[in-house]
Amino acid sequence: MLRRKKWQPTREKLTYPKWTYVYNIDSKKYYLILNKTKKEFISNKAFSSWSVSAIQGTNESISHYPTYGKIAFRPGTVIRSMANTFFYVETEDTIREITDPDFFLVMGFTTRSALIVSQKEIDFYQKGEDIDGIYL
Repeated sequence: MLRRKKWQPTREKLTYPKWTYVYNIDSKKYYLILNKTKKEFISNKAFSSWSVSAIQGTNESISHYPTYGKIAFRPGTVIRSMANTFFYVETEDTIREITDPDFFLVMGFTTRSALIVSQKEIDFYQKGEDIDGIYL
């Protein structure tokens, strides 16, 4: 009986289409390929917040794409620090602390749905104004 080899991604340089998400099996990191550059996700948890699939790649298959910036959590994600502080990811570089518990009720979020993240992941962002009320 012939045994099939397990599939492995190529060890050659590839040209990926724009907006391709790649999981590098060598570095165990996620990247977004954009034109002739790539952006690195700050963590695997940040990648998972985007709810997209990635194809497998290798150091060699993406080595010719220079890294141009980083990507964090998807805007609209609620994250929680180890100190139990909740933040709303507003833009790709800004978070706002949630200080009004009604925010969860009115927006349909639950505290359990917040992703628990490291201080390093929180420090990636600039801090915007607190969300201290949702009504005008």
